[in-house]
Amino acid sequence: MNFLKKYLALILSAAAFIIYLFTLAPSVVQIDSGELAALQITLGIAHPTGYPLYTILGYLFSSIPLPFTKIYQMNLLAAIYCATAVGFFVQSVKLTLDNLQRFNPKSLIETKKQKKKNWEKKEKTLRIKTSKKNYLAQSKLLLLLLADFFSLSARHFGFKALQWKFTHSICS
Repeated sequence: MNFLKKYLALILSAAAFIIYLFTLAPSVVQIDSGELAALQITLGIAHPTGYPLYTILGYLFSSIPLPFTKIYQMNLLAAIYCATAVGFFVQSVKLTLDNLQRFNPKSLIETKKQKKKNWEKKEKTLRIKTSKKNYLAQSKLLLLLLADFFSLSARHFGFKALQWKFTHSICS
């Protein structure tokens, strides 16, 4: 059971490839397949958007010497693309279903409440720190204003020594 669970995407991708291989078109079919196959082999530019990655990968795949016609080789590449897409789809569905409890709205609400509590706690701590910083800044400003006032008063009354000593003790 663990083997099946572990390699489910690979097994289903291989099964899809086998089905595509049995139903593969031997030559050109309708719509864009002939145009895109020719563009891949010649490294041309398709109608807008141009499909650059698709064209380059097709060109590289067509360069591999396989005993098939070029159009059959391009159809084989399309089967590989489709089987790979099936594998990716199965793997993403499996991952989603395995982690379904993370998408539970109830747990999301609880997580939001917990985040809100943590935010409120951080905000409160920040407010306390900010208020301490503001208090220190306001205190320093008040002391500088007092120092200015006393230095002006000392200058007015002629106390030069007091002015210098008080200003330097506050500002340092």
